[in-house]
Amino acid sequence: LAKSNSLDFIEINMSFPEFTPGKFDIESANEIAKEYGIFYTIHVDEALNPFDFNKSVSECYFNVMRDTIRTARKIGAKILNLHLQKGIYVTLPEKVILLTDVYKEEYLSMVKAFIKMCEEEIGDSGIKIAIENVDSNPFSYTPRSLCMKVTSPPTANRCSPTTICISEIPPATLRLCG
Repeated sequence: LAKSNSLDFIEINMSFPEFTPGKFDIESANEIAKEYGIFYTIHVDEALNPFDFNKSVSECYFNVMRDTIRTARKIGAKILNLHLQKGIYVTLPEKVILLTDVYKEEYLSMVKAFIKMCEEEIGDSGIKIAIENVDSNPFSYTPRSLCMKVTSPPTANRCSPTTICISEIPPATLRLCG
């Protein structure tokens, strides 16, 4: 399919049952990539919510991301695309209240732990994590969300202008806004 559309890659969507751990045939995927001269990117499970305030739920999604990174390493995928969940909110007559605003410090602590876990799992593999559709930021307005200072524009990593390529941001320049 990729070659017939003049593409040199296929995005594996981890939300599809055939790509879940234990079902995804890594060996076949590697054979196909070699035979057709293609590479893979991975779309992280679209339900991923590692920042859920329920610790049991959050731990489950941390494990889903670990499995995804490990799969990426096995098939040579260098880009993982993910979406951030908007999170839980309460609609009142006069306003909408996001729990990420009310419990900001707890939320940001989970974000830091998630980034650390991803960095540890990725190691020196060269995998990049891209956040798509950043308009669904988890705060009521953008300036209070994660602030990222990009010292150089994304390179030939196939990230679109609407995608933040975290790996292109030197770790020392990632900071959380107060």
